[in-house]
Amino acid sequence: MNKWFVLFFIIAGLALMVRLVSLEIRPMHTDEAVHAVKFGRLLEEGYYRYDKNEYHGPLLNYLTLIPAWFLSQKDLAGVNEYTLRVIPAISGTGLVLLLLAVIRFLKSVTWIFSALFLGISPVLVFYSRYYIQESLLVFFTWAALFFLYRWIESGNKKWALLTGFTLGMTVATKETWIIALGGILFSAMVLFFTGRKTGIFPMARALNLKNMGLMMLSAAIVWILFYSSFFSNLQGLTDSMATYANYIKKAGGFEKHIHPWYYYLQLLAYGRNGGWFWTEAFLLAAGSIGFIFALRNRNDKEGIFFLFIALFSIFTACVYSMLPYKTPWNLLTSYTGWILLAGYGCAEVIRISRTKTSRYLICFLIFSGVIHLGYQTWFLNYEYYADASNPWVYGHTGRDIFRLVEKVEDISGTQPSGKDIHIEIIAAGHDYWPLPWYFREYPNTGWWDHVDMVSPPAPVIIASPEFGTELLEKIYEIP
Repeated sequence: MNKWFVLFFIIAGLALMVRLVSLEIRPMHTDEAVHAVKFGRLLEEGYYRYDKNEYHGPLLNYLTLIPAWFLSQKDLAGVNEYTLRVIPAISGTGLVLLLLAVIRFLKSVTWIFSALFLGISPVLVFYSRYYIQESLLVFFTWAALFFLYRWIESGNKKWALLTGFTLGMTVATKETWIIALGGILFSAMVLFFTGRKTGIFPMARALNLKNMGLMMLSAAIVWILFYSSFFSNLQGLTDSMATYANYIKKAGGFEKHIHPWYYYLQLLAYGRNGGWFWTEAFLLAAGSIGFIFALRNRNDKEGIFFLFIALFSIFTACVYSMLPYKTPWNLLTSYTGWILLAGYGCAEVIRISRTKTSRYLICFLIFSGVIHLGYQTWFLNYEYYADASNPWVYGHTGRDIFRLVEKVEDISGTQPSGKDIHIEIIAAGHDYWPLPWYFREYPNTGWWDHVDMVSPPAPVIIASPEFGTELLEKIYEIP
């Protein structure tokens, strides 16, 4: 096997390992717990109903059935964090393997650098270890982008089918797929109108009616199957279209998620928090260099491919930055393109170096950048995975949740009822997540948004601090 392929698969293996190791160590984020409980209903009842107001698309839930079945886990109580997070972890690694689809457009050094940066990026690794939709969305978006490019370049109908299939999978993942679609159309049309004289971007030849029909058919089949819950909930199809009115409203709401336009750039460039300094400025700088080379080399095969990537990344980054509603994982789709540009930029700088000394110096700088990224990936994912100093920790559960769960286990272990012990959990506005995940094995857990002064107090009560006075009155029967 070619030495470049050996190196590539070593990188892919390391990318998988860094995502899979110790998946269970981080406490469950609120969003993860919500998706986990919804998945539990699918696992136990065999039925999924799409909700147009919450939870995003059905794909993550259905794909999670695969590791659950493989591990013979038949109910939510038997499911663990590893089962839930393994699909996002594999999707994150899949980004590296996707480069095989476009290897014909890449020089060997570019290919390896791009794979290495995708595999080691701290933020890509961090959110590949989350049970949320973003890792799947990023994987299928970039699969659709690569397959579309192959379709445009070759005119082969198999790439049209694959483009439609992967676009359908993005639709089934999360409503923000539509932003990626806008980026794909924008980048393709810009290159078509600016490069049609050279013939290097022959869109008109590939996008005939037959191929476009195949693409739309394959996308529609995926959409129908997942949103109809495999024909058991046809209303899910209309709900999947009605949902966009809700998400347009959300884009300007939720004050705690409103951030300035430069929020994503600031996170990547200057992640200082709590005395620590985290940054992916190396990839940002290398990606900018790659963009310059893509503009300069737009008349060769590799240059035009990376210009396509750059236009997509810039478009989606601008759209996400303009939306008031921002969460850090939303940057992943556009940032993935910038990471690919970083691989291209590093390879091109080495290629144009005229002396051995300058080439060694550049290699040393790249090596230093990779070591720094690796250092951050390790600490952000295995040491500070739930710490406020980690810039990617966003509204996260603290590690003290484990002490709370252990304390309840100790108490239940002393009771004749065991895990059938009565537990009362009280939180204002029903803001008790992720506790439903951690107490999924306790069937007699009650959930309240106020102190019930009528019923007798449970043996175990977990409550928000603001209910302290009322609880004292209830427990000690203070009139």
